[in-house]
Amino acid sequence: MVNRFTRRGEVRPQDLPHYKLIEKNRPVIHGLINHLTGGGLSSAQQEPQAQERESTKTFHIGRATKANEPGRPIVNISFNGRVLIIDDARAKQLMHLGNLVRGEDGTKFLLANKKNGFFAPVDGAIQEVLEDLDGRFITNEFTEEDLSKEVSARLSLDDV
Repeated sequence: MVNRFTRRGEVRPQDLPHYKLIEKNRPVIHGLINHLTGGGLSSAQQEPQAQERESTKTFHIGRATKANEPGRPIVNISFNGRVLIIDDARAKQLMHLGNLVRGEDGTKFLLANKKNGFFAPVDGAIQEVLEDLDGRFITNEFTEEDLSKEVSARLSLDDV
């Protein structure tokens, strides 16, 4: 539990009372750690065979995809306000369209272009199609979901 690193490889005299205190209270410390981790310490110290017998459940997170399965591009607004086109099958980012920026006036959509200070602007054709959405505020009438649907319709992603 405690690693001691010194130049001489031995305990310094001024540290000896602290090490004795820790060694004396090691069972209490292990009990507290085991309690705080919900039994994680004791289960980590068991033999691997005992853990294999206890664990009979298998959990699969996400969904399996085949390498050759064609994905469908969709518009996604991430939790941090990035407006992206992602591959539906693999959840990989295909293109960054812009950001939702919060300000004093509210939240607005900023298209990824040089004027807004983005290093990697969107393609010229996409910029022309989405140009009037640049600076559009997200309100109760025009929500993030509406923005996502509008961008999908303008880029013809619904047809794919």
